[in-house]
Amino acid sequence: MKANCDECHKDFEVKHKTRKIDKFIVGYFRCPHCKREYVAYVMDKEIKKLQERRKSLLFQIQKAYKQRPLDMGKIQALEEEYQKLNGRSTKNIVGQNIKVPGAIETRMDELKKEYIEKYGA
Repeated sequence: MKANCDECHKDFEVKHKTRKIDKFIVGYFRCPHCKREYVAYVMDKEIKKLQERRKSLLFQIQKAYKQRPLDMGKIQALEEEYQKLNGRSTKNIVGQNIKVPGAIETRMDELKKEYIEKYGA
């Protein structure tokens, strides 16, 4: 994937890297020309567990839809938990689609802010 650096305005190929600092797992890439670093995401062990739970829920939902007779109560409960983790799209009063962030995105935003305050970006 190509990107254009905000600092030196040169194009470069993104080479995704990760590192662990304290409790943070940081996904980032760097401009090879001026060395400006871009933080793509920040996560921790809690986020990894939430992502694993989301993956498990998706598998369970798919499995529940294949079973006969359908247990819509179970399916609805699984889908609600999945949406709490993953977020959902909804329409506002004007009919525009808006994204409601889930627990994973909210936590990742908090961690990214905490990381940038502590270490800069």
